[in-house]
Amino acid sequence: MEVSLVAAHPVMLERMRLQLPQREFVVHAFLLPDAGQVERLKLLPSAAWAIDAHNPELLERVLVRLPVQPRVVAVAEAFDRNRAFTLLREGVRGLVSYDVLGRDLARALRAVAAGAYWAPRLLLAGFIDELLTQLPGARLAPAMAGLSARERQVLDGILSRRSNKEIAAGLGISERTVKFHVSHLLHRYRVPSRHELMLRVLQASVPERGRE
Repeated sequence: MEVSLVAAHPVMLERMRLQLPQREFVVHAFLLPDAGQVERLKLLPSAAWAIDAHNPELLERVLVRLPVQPRVVAVAEAFDRNRAFTLLREGVRGLVSYDVLGRDLARALRAVAAGAYWAPRLLLAGFIDELLTQLPGARLAPAMAGLSARERQVLDGILSRRSNKEIAAGLGISERTVKFHVSHLLHRYRVPSRHELMLRVLQASVPERGRE
């Protein structure tokens, strides 16, 4: 799998590179000490990008240079709630802190390359809650296009954080039927979990971030 790494410091760039097994990853490494050098960044074919977010300006400029739907993992010393939510809103799909770089970077790149998210569960749950409060139901309609009426009802139940049992009771159908529809929705949106499903639908309902 081809991936691109971007960092402002050679030590961090090498540290990221060393976490990726050569037998699996073809690595394109870019050292950009100055955020103003981003214009020279070569957009080589990459399944995913890992960017050191120690320099916020560098990360922001690289994101602007990447394709409309980048598959990016941000790497930083830590991610508080506000910073994590800002990055997720900007299109970043993975968050990996320095202390777990060796354990998580390769796994995060694989997940993000497959279209999934990689971030602490509590942060993702909080981000979902924030999106739900910002998006009226009408804004979700485009993301639900092509679904049957029953699938929409089940998806609405998932977005309301109801369990399968609660959805079944509300719709007057069996829990087994709800599980069938949930499985179909996960397959349709190509996500592994309910959290990922909620994020995929909610993110699809948010206007794309502006690009230069």
